[in-house]
Amino acid sequence: MPTTMVPIAEPLRDGTRWRSRYGDIQIETFRIRNGLTLAALFEMEKRKPKPRRTERSVLHADSFVIEGMQGLRLFTMHAYAKGDELRGFTVQFDQALGGIVAPIAATIADSFIAFPSGAIALAAQPQSAASYGSGVVVSPAGHIVTDRRLTDGCQVIVAAGLGPAERVAGDGRFSLLRVFGAHGLSTVTLADQTPAGEATLRGVPEPHRNGDRGNSGHGTVQDITVQIGSDASVQPPADSGYAGGGIFDRDGRLGGLLVPRETVVASAGGTIAASATLLPVEALRAFLSAHQVVPSPAGDARAAVVRIICVHE
Repeated sequence: MPTTMVPIAEPLRDGTRWRSRYGDIQIETFRIRNGLTLAALFEMEKRKPKPRRTERSVLHADSFVIEGMQGLRLFTMHAYAKGDELRGFTVQFDQALGGIVAPIAATIADSFIAFPSGAIALAAQPQSAASYGSGVVVSPAGHIVTDRRLTDGCQVIVAAGLGPAERVAGDGRFSLLRVFGAHGLSTVTLADQTPAGEATLRGVPEPHRNGDRGNSGHGTVQDITVQIGSDASVQPPADSGYAGGGIFDRDGRLGGLLVPRETVVASAGGTIAASATLLPVEALRAFLSAHQVVPSPAGDARAAVVRIICVHE
């Protein structure tokens, strides 16, 4: 369950509803134990009157899938049968969020277990279906740089507001993404050297910390004043949504990327302190050069920072 996207949980009579802060994403689970058959539920849901419009429906012996439009929203419904009981879930979301939520809905369907065995029921909670970070557009051809770890193990990568992104290169620190078919992109100017002292961290906070209303789920870019230490440390720490975000010097030029790190403090409890470091612009320039990407500054550097969404396998 992508609880960072749908943090508000509400109990229903026979299930639970999770929704985003503004209700543009809703996920509901259900359980039916009144003798209704799977085929009867399938016909009932498929033939619901307007504003429901079924566009795809598949019935199997023990399950079904129905997809389509519910008013102005996309929806997908999955139901499963065992004995005289039906269980399943429905995902609804605004059309503008299709590129973000549709892959997540598919991941939920792949991992949903309607009738878990005892061993599975007692298993640890799974990881969230999606994780979030930031990236910086560096070329009009749609190249984006971000933290390499953010893109590890992704089934789907989305640059919010731009579309699906392909990971075209990476090393131990950077990941190079590309959004194909994008036009009129704003890009950044690379600084001559890594900033020292005061700088500006620019990224998109995690969804539950940043209202996305009116921005189609893209997230609002935020600026944080940070201090760069002599060891490239960045203070104060920022939430994980800023991972891969840009650090800009006083002239508004990109001086590097933010990478979170964990420092284990020697103590009886083994405390873990959150911290972050800066990947320097010199290393970034060499990485881009190695992959034949020539930064071409254009437009508003603030608009060149985007949310990166990783849908996990």
